[in-house]
Amino acid sequence: MSPPGAASSSSSSATATLKTLVVTDLVDSTLLVGRLGDARAAELSARHDRLARALLERHEGREIDKTDGFLLLFERPIHAVAFALGYHEALARLAADEGVALDARAAVHVGEVFLRENPPEEIAKGAKPVEVEGLAKPIAARLMALARGGQTLLTRSAFDLARRAAAGVEGFGESLRWLAHGTWQLKGVDEPVEVFEVGVEGRAPLLPPSASEKARRVGSGDTVLGWRPAPGLPVPMRPNWAFERKIGEGGFGEVWLARHRKTHEPRVLKFCFDLERARALQREVTVCRLLREALGNRPDIARILDWNFEEPPYFLEFEYTEGGNLSEWVEARGGFGAVPLPTRLELAAQVAEAVAAAHSVGVLHKDIKPGNVLVTADPDGRPRARVTDFGIGLITEHGRLADLGITVLGMTEPERATGSSHASGTRIYMAPEVLEGKPATTQADIYSLGVLVYQLVVGDFTRALASGWERDVADEILREDVAAFVDGRPERRVASAGEVAQRLRGVEERRAQRRAERVASNRVTEFLVDLFQVSDPSEARGNSITAREVLDRGAARIDEDLAGQPLVQAKLMDAIGTVYVQLGLLEPGGKLLEQAWRLRRDALGPGDLETANSVADLAWLAEKRGDYAEAEKRQREALELRSAAGLGEDEPSAKLLTDLAWTLVEQARFAEAHDLLERALLLRERHSGPESDDVADTLTTLAYVHFKLGQYREAVGILRRVVAIHTSVHGPDSTQVASAKNNLAVQLREIGETEEALRNYGEALAIQEKALGPDHPDLGSLYNNIAHIHQDRGELAQSEAWFRRSLAVREKALGERHPLTAITLNNLGYCLWLAGEVDEAGRLWRRALAVREAIHGPDHPEVAVTLSNLALLALSRGELEESDRNFTRALAIAGKAFGGDQPATLGILEGYAALLDHERRHAESAAVRARVKTVRDAAAGRGERLPAPPLVRLPA
Repeated sequence: MSPPGAASSSSSSATATLKTLVVTDLVDSTLLVGRLGDARAAELSARHDRLARALLERHEGREIDKTDGFLLLFERPIHAVAFALGYHEALARLAADEGVALDARAAVHVGEVFLRENPPEEIAKGAKPVEVEGLAKPIAARLMALARGGQTLLTRSAFDLARRAAAGVEGFGESLRWLAHGTWQLKGVDEPVEVFEVGVEGRAPLLPPSASEKARRVGSGDTVLGWRPAPGLPVPMRPNWAFERKIGEGGFGEVWLARHRKTHEPRVLKFCFDLERARALQREVTVCRLLREALGNRPDIARILDWNFEEPPYFLEFEYTEGGNLSEWVEARGGFGAVPLPTRLELAAQVAEAVAAAHSVGVLHKDIKPGNVLVTADPDGRPRARVTDFGIGLITEHGRLADLGITVLGMTEPERATGSSHASGTRIYMAPEVLEGKPATTQADIYSLGVLVYQLVVGDFTRALASGWERDVADEILREDVAAFVDGRPERRVASAGEVAQRLRGVEERRAQRRAERVASNRVTEFLVDLFQVSDPSEARGNSITAREVLDRGAARIDEDLAGQPLVQAKLMDAIGTVYVQLGLLEPGGKLLEQAWRLRRDALGPGDLETANSVADLAWLAEKRGDYAEAEKRQREALELRSAAGLGEDEPSAKLLTDLAWTLVEQARFAEAHDLLERALLLRERHSGPESDDVADTLTTLAYVHFKLGQYREAVGILRRVVAIHTSVHGPDSTQVASAKNNLAVQLREIGETEEALRNYGEALAIQEKALGPDHPDLGSLYNNIAHIHQDRGELAQSEAWFRRSLAVREKALGERHPLTAITLNNLGYCLWLAGEVDEAGRLWRRALAVREAIHGPDHPEVAVTLSNLALLALSRGELEESDRNFTRALAIAGKAFGGDQPATLGILEGYAALLDHERRHAESAAVRARVKTVRDAAAGRGERLPAPPLVRLPA
């Protein structure tokens, strides 16, 4: 079968090859014969052919065919263009010599042709030595037919290749012009063809071709036609600057390097040849002006020095970065193998740092990739990354533009509100949510950074992030980092580009830390194996060894067995101390945790992460002891240490935020606690997923905040989610589920769902007693809550029994001066008050008040609750001034804590109203009862059950 466009031949074969074709034609050659006569026309034609063939030989071309013009082949487009320019010049001289009007047109096209060499016998019969076949030939002929007299037209490939090679070529001076004439549909050619022109100013037409039945202009009217840059030409509007070479191109146009003719200073110019795409350049100007005004001149963000949007050609002018883009820089050094991994990671960290700076002023890049990272050198010769091309960037805070007095260019109002096309960018670097059509965010830029880091680690800029990418990254630290950068869920990626930079710069330190941890863990394992050998029958010799005895034995041996190994000692003290505290043994546990902190502080310094972890342990210990001021101080200290290390938004920090929120709740600072919990929840969902123990932990504390604010139904909804999470993760009989059911039951009681509450309490109790034993301090809360249900039902004897069980457990495990002990004292007192045991109730309330004031201070809402109870006691005894004083103080405390009347203040208000009625202060009583009615009506409107008014005993 013959190739397309080729004639079959039995005597020769056709060879496919890429060639540059030139087709020329003398304009109006037939009319010329009529004007000059046959003899003179023949002589003129012969001179024309001689000069054409002389030029052909000079420029290394090959003649294929000759009619009124020539069909010629060249190896390179630059040779074809040089021939065409020389041909027009020589023809002009010939016309002047002969005194006749003589003009020609030429076309240059690069394409695949089929060359068939004819054998000598065929040539003897009149065949051409070489015949050219294929589609390239008719394209060149149609293009030539489109040209004006004196004009040389080119297709895209010929134009670009010739321009690139034009620097320094003889005859290619400043008067040469390179023009674009748009896209044309040529008759007989299926696909539209981009048409260009090259010619000398003052000699060539330098005009668009004329349409005819054989050719018509097609395509967008937005294309900027005419002038195009080329090596050696002067830069428009920059008289002392000349183009050196093209260094890039894209849908917008072309990027060129230019130099000052005298100083040789380099500049980069980005030209736009599409009116629609010019808006991207204008957007880039707006974004870069914002970056410069807000951040100053940063060496890691490419600067735009000037721009022109007044008239074509539209362009931006940048400072030049000698190393080229990241891909070029790596290639120039011999590939990835010649660039050490630490150098690659540092460059990625620099990119992340620049992106973080842009994010800090509300700018998204949206197209982070190797081609948009330039590499220069600092004064010491070390490579420095510079981020460029904010052409599709997005400004998220447009108020900054107005504040800085920056005129908005290239952004329509819809774009300013939502960003230009969400899915703009380079596909393999685009985040999944952007590919789904969702708006880009800082998290999308972080994903792009992650892909770039992955490519730098594996040493391949063409490698896309595909399923199983983890196998490509042998280093576990880097594997964890990349995973944190490119998580499919944006909320679970690292929180900021700054954190990306910090993690990359800390890789070696984290490797060393991981190695040290393994050594310490191995030593700890050896210690524990030796410690627990006592449980082996052959070692124990029939003795029964309890967990407490094993702990005591281990604690006693740490100093002696691990002398000179402070970090291993600290790790073991931390572990054993934690177990002590979890068993309710606060004194020995606290001593070990404090000793672990001192060892780490002295060995590693106060700012080390291990020291920060010990500070967090001490905060937990203080919270267990009920010392909330100390707990808050330690928690904030630990958070500051983690933040200083660049880990302020990791999972341990999220846990600290949750713990700090609980400490604030204990101090009745509910609004502060709520804000911290919302932040912690976002971080934990990002790191651990929506169904995890960490998320359940934060949700539980958040539910308690809603409970303290009287928002019981919100609390119930949150706690049902917590039960579902723990059931899914641990199974229905786990202690985690028991704790969640206990908390849920508390809230169910508040909305009147007592049967469901009691069922949840029963299920929780069965699990907890089996797992922990009946005397564990965690059981104190459960006993206390079950007592409340019996009290609600009027079953006071059962209620008292449960309260006393709770009190016994808490006093034994926590001590008499603990906030949880005070809660049970207060609750047991009210149960006895309802049962008519007034004196015993008063004794318990006074104990509770003393503990609460000592722990919380005089202005805590828990103090207000007990003051209100003591006010009821004083009223029952006729001690009206004492009663009034306690009610007034309780209301002042509660009002400050809750910011007004809330469900938590109802009992105080209703008791105070009873006192006012007894003293016949009816107007004041009516005002107080109106406040009560407002709160109860609001709760009823929300479908919430509020506690019954307190039992008031009036004096006899």
